[in-house]
Amino acid sequence: MPSIWFQKMRQRGKQPSICCSQKRLCRANLLSCAVRKIFESGEAISAVAGDDKAVFIAMGKMVLMLTLHDHNLVTLPVQPDEEVRELTYQKGIGLFYATASGVGFLGSKRAFRLIETSHPRIVLRGSSLYVLFPRNLGVMAFDNIDRLWDFDFVLANETE
Repeated sequence: MPSIWFQKMRQRGKQPSICCSQKRLCRANLLSCAVRKIFESGEAISAVAGDDKAVFIAMGKMVLMLTLHDHNLVTLPVQPDEEVRELTYQKGIGLFYATASGVGFLGSKRAFRLIETSHPRIVLRGSSLYVLFPRNLGVMAFDNIDRLWDFDFVLANETE
């Protein structure tokens, strides 16, 4: 059964990490490590991202948010239009997803596609979203990506 484990570690300069498999948990260079199961599902988990406050879990087209302090599990109010293959999240920046055909943003009020491309890989660093195009090994950086929150509003034609 697919599970998610939360690894709280004391290592200089490292954030707590979220793992989808028990095999990748404790590394040799950790000062201390405490592991606990935080989520289990009968369905396949396609992507996980988060921090020490919340974890975002993708299962097919559905993205859930699990808050770690109270273990409250909620479905995000907006969802991507196809199966999520990758998630990346950073507090103050936002939640981004990759599908087989593109990269998008999941806000609190709407989801929208940033680019359409085949099988992208994504990562957030600072205020930039990096997209890898595996077919030609090209990389594109979307700088100041944190400004997308300024555009997280419901459009007039979406309210009908």
